[in-house]
Amino acid sequence: MASAKLVIVGLCVLAAVIQAAPQGKQGGFGGPGGKGGKDGAGKHGGHGGPFGPRPCMIPTIEMLTQKAGLDSATAQSVVDLWKDYKFNTDCSDIQAKEEAIVKPKMEEAKAAKVAALSPEAKAVYDQIKAVLDDSTITDMKEKKTKMETIMKAPTTTDAIKAELKALLPHGGHGDHSGERNGAPGPTPAASA
Repeated sequence: MASAKLVIVGLCVLAAVIQAAPQGKQGGFGGPGGKGGKDGAGKHGGHGGPFGPRPCMIPTIEMLTQKAGLDSATAQSVVDLWKDYKFNTDCSDIQAKEEAIVKPKMEEAKAAKVAALSPEAKAVYDQIKAVLDDSTITDMKEKKTKMETIMKAPTTTDAIKAELKALLPHGGHGDHSGERNGAPGPTPAASA
């Protein structure tokens, strides 16, 4: 379980590395934002990534099928978990049930995407995964530096970067704005 979370965290770091790598006129890292930060008490107050500390949010079928890539039956089962949720109450039990449904589907989808990588992209993916799985490196900054080196190597072409970016949730776009094409996103509730 811990290694799966490490892989997910690593993929998020990979997303940052890919998005920061020079690619034509693509920009670098974004400026400071309210999500993912810490509140005055030092408690995580924003989107913590897949299955980390996060606010209680009632998902929609559209969000789960379009953004998370779930099939409609699975998405409906997740939405049903939230049907009796009362705002401003603890939702950690619902989130745990949601994780039990969503995590295997996400891992299955990721495995299929990895299997479809070109041999060149798979080689780069394996190098990055080796860095993430290396238990002798405990500092995430060091892991990030090693992954950046891999991504900036002359043999890591833009085509390879694009293939790897497609492995990430939202295709590596990281859109957490709560809206997509003008449609409202999930309903936020009280933080857990």
